[in-house]
Amino acid sequence: MNKKIIVGLLLSVVISGSAHAQSVEQVRWKTEAQVRQILGEPITTTGPVGTHASYTMWKYDTFTVAFANKRAFHLFKKDSLRKIELEENR
Repeated sequence: MNKKIIVGLLLSVVISGSAHAQSVEQVRWKTEAQVRQILGEPITTTGPVGTHASYTMWKYDTFTVAFANKRAFHLFKKDSLRKIELEENR
């Protein structure tokens, strides 16, 4: 097979595999089961915590999905969470 074709195929696999994590709109308001279908199993989960709502965080390689009452409400890129943690620890 031509090297250009192989490289193109590899790039399309990498891009399509990471495309799920690019947009919060792809997971917003989806159930935990729907998010698992879209993104797969998380590396780790934390929660549930909270008194008025049940909050849970699912961590993946480059992003974290936040749930409220078992519905995804936001997707944070890994670097953006580091900035938040640094500001909170000051």
